[in-house]
Amino acid sequence: MHRACRYSSSSAAELLDNASPKHHTAETTGGASHAETGQQPRTSASKRRTRWDSKPVAPRDVYAATSDNGAAAADSGTAHGASQNRSSVETNLPELLADSEGQYFHDVWDLYCRLEPNDRPALQTRVMQYLSRSQSMVEASRALSIFPQTATEMWDNDFLSASVLVMLRSGDHALALDTFKKGLQTKGLIGGLDYLLIDSANRQQWATMLDAWLAYYEYTLQKDPDVPLDDTLLAPLSSLDSLGALYFSFERYLAADEMRVERWLDLDKVTKAGLRVLRRRFAIEALRQPCPPNQASIILSFWNDHGMYERYLWRMFDRWYTKRISPATARMLPAIYRDFKSLPGAKPSVDILRGIFKVNYPNNVAALEELYRDWIRFWGDLNQWGFEKFLKFFAHRGDVERVQELWSRFVERFPWKLETPKGFRSTMNVYAQNGDVHGAENEMKRMTEQYKVEPDLDIWNTLLKCYVRADDYNKVMTCFEDICKKHQPNSYTYAHVMAMSSKKGDLDRTIGFFNEAQKNGVLVTKEMGLALVVVFCRNDWLEEAEKICRDLAERRITSTAMWNHLIHHNGMNGRLTKCYELLNDMKKFNLEWDRETIGHLLSALVQVKQITPAYQIIRDGLKNNMHVLEPEHFATVMMGAVRTGDRGTAEALMSLMEKASIPVPFNAMVAYTLAALKEAPHTVRTPQLGKEIVATLRALVGQQSGDIQKRRRGTAYIGRAVQVLVQFRDFASAEELMNLFIELFPQYGESEALPQDVLASVMLAYHRDENYTRVVELWHEAWPKILKRCAIPRQEDGDEALETKETKKTKEVVQIYAAHQYDVTRLVFRMAATYRAMGHGEGLLKCVEQVVGAGFKLTSITWDRVIRGLAEMGKWERAMHYCETMLMPGWRGWRARKAPLDERRETMNTRTLRPTHTAVLLLQKEWLAMRRLAVWSSDVAHRLSLIEQRHPMLYHAFMTSETRDVPGPWIFRGDVDLVKATTELLTPLPVHELRRMAKVLRRQLKDAEDTEDAARRADMSPFRRLGADPMDTDTRALQEIELQILRSVLQRRLTDSDARLRWRRQDDKGRVKQGSKKKMVEGRQEKEKEHGQEKEKEQANEQEKEQENEEEQERQRDKEEDGKEVDKTSTPI
Repeated sequence: MHRACRYSSSSAAELLDNASPKHHTAETTGGASHAETGQQPRTSASKRRTRWDSKPVAPRDVYAATSDNGAAAADSGTAHGASQNRSSVETNLPELLADSEGQYFHDVWDLYCRLEPNDRPALQTRVMQYLSRSQSMVEASRALSIFPQTATEMWDNDFLSASVLVMLRSGDHALALDTFKKGLQTKGLIGGLDYLLIDSANRQQWATMLDAWLAYYEYTLQKDPDVPLDDTLLAPLSSLDSLGALYFSFERYLAADEMRVERWLDLDKVTKAGLRVLRRRFAIEALRQPCPPNQASIILSFWNDHGMYERYLWRMFDRWYTKRISPATARMLPAIYRDFKSLPGAKPSVDILRGIFKVNYPNNVAALEELYRDWIRFWGDLNQWGFEKFLKFFAHRGDVERVQELWSRFVERFPWKLETPKGFRSTMNVYAQNGDVHGAENEMKRMTEQYKVEPDLDIWNTLLKCYVRADDYNKVMTCFEDICKKHQPNSYTYAHVMAMSSKKGDLDRTIGFFNEAQKNGVLVTKEMGLALVVVFCRNDWLEEAEKICRDLAERRITSTAMWNHLIHHNGMNGRLTKCYELLNDMKKFNLEWDRETIGHLLSALVQVKQITPAYQIIRDGLKNNMHVLEPEHFATVMMGAVRTGDRGTAEALMSLMEKASIPVPFNAMVAYTLAALKEAPHTVRTPQLGKEIVATLRALVGQQSGDIQKRRRGTAYIGRAVQVLVQFRDFASAEELMNLFIELFPQYGESEALPQDVLASVMLAYHRDENYTRVVELWHEAWPKILKRCAIPRQEDGDEALETKETKKTKEVVQIYAAHQYDVTRLVFRMAATYRAMGHGEGLLKCVEQVVGAGFKLTSITWDRVIRGLAEMGKWERAMHYCETMLMPGWRGWRARKAPLDERRETMNTRTLRPTHTAVLLLQKEWLAMRRLAVWSSDVAHRLSLIEQRHPMLYHAFMTSETRDVPGPWIFRGDVDLVKATTELLTPLPVHELRRMAKVLRRQLKDAEDTEDAARRADMSPFRRLGADPMDTDTRALQEIELQILRSVLQRRLTDSDARLRWRRQDDKGRVKQGSKKKMVEGRQEKEKEHGQEKEKEQANEQEKEQENEEEQERQRDKEEDGKEVDKTSTPI
């Protein structure tokens, strides 16, 4: 017999109210009794404050009754025509009550009232149940009037449930609880318990819920202690919204005031066990709803129940598969899985492991490696699905050894896989990811010869992908032709071949493949659309690429990769505002940002020198655990900080990486070393950083072969690394770095030319050693390889037998792919410096003509170096030609107004061509010298005239220059070298002193400019403005008649000045003689002074009128002379 319980049902509510805190939703926290033992964990106060801390949910009344007349009328049955059309319904009350879905509440009540008093008790319970269906306050009050008239002997569970519901609906919650407890104690009825639990939980009246539940629990134990408790009565809690937040509120209630309520309930065995059942079932229903992962992780960690973990993860993965939760929510599940697997005896099911794989694939490499070990630990080995997916994962990483080892186990366990091409997909794909043509061809040969399996279309597509990764254009086209002969190409086939041509920037061929696919009935896929976007971006048709993205997005054939390419190319062109617009458009089309999206955004910010916003993105991303952050993002911002001289940001980024335990990648190490080299080149630590660069690359080589694209991204700053080591004069480390790089990319040690940044750094090393001959040799050795990679012969269709010498010559003409048009600009920059040091202008000219003639393009910086070098080495006319044709279209004048922000950002792109003032002034210097010679030689004058006609924009720039545009000469003794003397003076000073000096000089220069008069003075230049606007910069030289007018005006003003001076001298002599009449003289002087001022004003007005008349006459004469009219808006005379 169960012992008597100290818990009294009649006083439970009062006791709970006394024990509970004043505010049920107070956010005080604390531990609770353990799920299995029921013991209170001993935790600190701070930890108790954080377990159940969350945003509280507002209490609600789920059973509120409608009190408006419209609702009452609707519920009374008039809407159904019950009262107005009595003939349409049955008038027999028992028949109406038998209808379980009837809504004729007014008719039932009317018929009930017509009954004789002796006949009513038999139908009272049924009428109560019928009226309880209505949500109207009218029907609730009618039902309440029946309740006191019903004898307790007539009560049953249905009647009690209806009575409790009506009482809750009318707002009498205390009466509802008392009624339930009366029915439970007198007749053992439990009707209405579900309503009480739902109502009290929704209103967060936890004392009422505990009172009702514990009363039921005590009664059940007293009735039969051996019968297990049926906790399904708590299942209706799942009908509440935000059940997780309600559960948190319930736990906060128990934990408030140092767990006063929980400790009071733990004093009795019955209430302690009843509380555990209630809170456990409450937690189960909250997880079943399911609640968000951030709430579920706290609930699960509190209960530490394997079944709860398993069911919650399974339910969440199922919702993710059916797209009922977002990918961002799904990415929170692996953290719950890690807690689950750490429990003693935990063994997650295969379904859970599959879900974890899908969430982490393909970017979260560390999590997938851990999952692979977990799968083996829990289940001994992988199943077929696991083998196929992990083979795919390791192949995607390019891990050949892991793929071969796993594939051997796979075919040993499932030998029939060797009979189909599907069993060889991963072994082919691992070589394709690495761009290993030799390995892929051998694997395909082994499949056909050793295992007698004919490759299907998927295997051929994988081989085609390998050629694309290896950047072998000819083999891609040959393989595509073979596929067309043996199979019908599908969307993947066209996507791969279009990717190859789009990567080269071959617009015509890419569109041709796309049209061919449409002709063959191949549906457009995301991969094909990506190729179209890439090729348009490569050709700088960004608006067309954006239209394609939007059109495909509206057809739901879009991907994040498409928009990433669009953001990347807009960012490189300095269009930061457009990048923000594209990011918002991605959200509109429900495209999630990935790592490349963030990387391109950071690159766009760095391109326009917005280093601080870029740093804030990384800092906030780390703070919020943003999964799309990767180490290369740190390197991008660090290199931008180096470009702007912001070493503090570089140091801060390195500190963030150390705090977050992020391994420093090769690119970040290079950027950090560059920052140290610029700021503190003479410290002991700085040269050691060069050794660390080599060690970082050595570690990258030791990680075995991998994805070739990932390797290229990871070594993007290899050229700068070589340059840093050259500046350190550490040629041994530079050579080791080059060997490691070639080990990563063997193709560069065989037939392909080195990347231009690497080759330019090697040239720099020889240039600094003054080995100029070797620099030129490197250029001549690399040029044929560059042409082979960047150019393609223009082939003509036709019969070879009918070819003539002219058609063969036409075939030999080459074109440069749009993607490779700037592949030699850094090399030409280095060659310009080398030829300038050699004084070999002819060599530089031939080099530039060779590059431009082949179809390559140069950046604005390279053109500036080339033009200045040609001008200084006697090739002034060719320098004029290149400056006129390449740079001058972007000339904005000597003192152009400040452009808008977006336009200034676009000009930061080095591919935006515009000349520098230094280059134009250097060319003007030679032009002025020729003008002086033209006075004495007619041949020189004729040649000068031709040059001015051929270069109108430069001629206009020469004519519009002013004295302030020309830097003043430094005049010293003939034997003094200013540069050498300054260098000798400043070399011993430390870097911080030099920076302080530079800061002071800049401040003094700014102060001098601020005090200068903003108005332009006429005597500052021998040229005059054409327009009336003071800011107008269009000028022309004064003509002879204008000089004569100017001379006459100046002569008159000088004459007037002399006359006034003589008059003043005579007046001074008279003042000396008449000293006794001083007062009279002073009065006379004042009058004469006023008269003189008036006379001067009249003379000045007359002179101005005469000058205006003479200028008007001059303008009339200019109009009458044919061929001498001055064009005020275009080229000046």
